[in-house]
Amino acid sequence: LIGNATAERNAKDAMSFQTTFTPTPDGKGVLVNGEKFFCTGSPSADLLYMLGICEGSFAMALVDPKTPGVEMLGDWRAMGQRGTGSGTIRFKDVYVANEFVSRDIVRFDAPNVYNIFAPINQGYMSAIVLGAARAAFDAAIEYINKYTRPWPFTGVTKGAEDPYLLIKAGELAALLGAAEAQLRDMCTYVEAAI
Repeated sequence: LIGNATAERNAKDAMSFQTTFTPTPDGKGVLVNGEKFFCTGSPSADLLYMLGICEGSFAMALVDPKTPGVEMLGDWRAMGQRGTGSGTIRFKDVYVANEFVSRDIVRFDAPNVYNIFAPINQGYMSAIVLGAARAAFDAAIEYINKYTRPWPFTGVTKGAEDPYLLIKAGELAALLGAAEAQLRDMCTYVEAAI
């Protein structure tokens, strides 16, 4: 599970990061310093996906939350969102090896194809939404199979055989499958670009 650690509370806008990735003297990694908030998925994450500035350019790192210097403050209040984890994370001299750092990921003076920040974020947010949609669809099908009665005059004895439900379930399944296929294609292209 990869958790999010990108947003910064005190930045002037969404792309003005104060978190820094400073190359180590031996050149084998970076030291991460900064603070992130609204870090979705962080309490149970195996890795944290985070953004910062490395030598004047945007950079991305995958950080093990158990690394020394990572402090999760536990200040998230779920407000009824069961199973949701978030909160503030502080990073103090957190070492990240180069193989977990992508430097120079966004250039505003380069063609858009070079800017992978937006597709990565859109991809994982789309995956969250599609995962919720798939779970809702599967739950609806289970409910129909267990509890739904057929509409009178349809000529069937089970709700799962009702032609109106079958048509609607088929339409939803096709739309959901197409969206999942598009997301898989998008992820393949982004991975190739990275």
